Amino acid sequence: MELLKKKQSGYLATPVRNIPFSAEILESKLPKNFKFLHVEEYDGKGDPEENLSRFENVALLHKYSDSIKCRVFLNTLICSAQQWFNLLRPEDIKEFKDFSKAFLHHFSSSKKHPTTTLSLFAIKQQRQEDLRVYIRRFSALALEVPTATTDLLISAFTQGLTTRDFLKYLIKKPSSSYDELLARAEKYVNL
Repeated sequence: MELLKKKQSGYLATPVRNIPFSAEILESKLPKNFKFLHVEEYDGKGDPEENLSRFENVALLHKYSDSIKCRVFLNTLICSAQQWFNLLRPEDIKEFKDFSKAFLHHFSSSKKHPTTTLSLFAIKQQRQEDLRVYIRRFSALALEVPTATTDLLISAFTQGLTTRDFLKYLIKKPSSSYDELLARAEKYVNL
C-alpha cells in the first residue's frame, strides 16, 4: 500500500531499473498543481534543436523545475530516442542542461540545415510546369529563408521563370515588392 501511495505522489525512493538521472532528479516530488500537457514526441528522426525548443517553451509556460523538466522530457522520447536514453550510464544526468546537451550531441546528425538564399536561385520553373505550381514551390522555399530581402526574392523568382509572356510583363513593369509580384502572378494565372 505504501508503494502505491509513493507511486501516485510521483516519488519512488528506488528506481525499478538503472536510470541515467541523479538521485536528486528522481526524488523530487511533482508539484501539486503539476500539469502534463501534450508535448510532441521525438523518435530520433526530426530536428533535435526544434524539438528541444518546443519542449522548453512548454516547460517555461508551466514553470517546470529543472528536475521536472528532465522527467517530463524523458516522456517525450520514443523509439530510437528512448533506446538511446536507456543506454546512458546511471546517474549521468544531474540537471536538465546535462540532458539537453547529451540529447543534442547524440542526435546532431538529424539536425535540419538552414536553407540559404542561394537555394532560392536554384529553384526553376520546370518545363510544362504550371505557373501556379511554381509560385507555390518558390513561396514554400522562400518561407525557409527569413533573411531574404525583397530584392533578392524578386530576382530569384524572376530568374527561375520560364513563362515568357509573364517574364516580359515583369521586365516591362518591375514589381516594387515581393507581395506585389505574387499578386500580379496570381492575376496572370487567373487570366
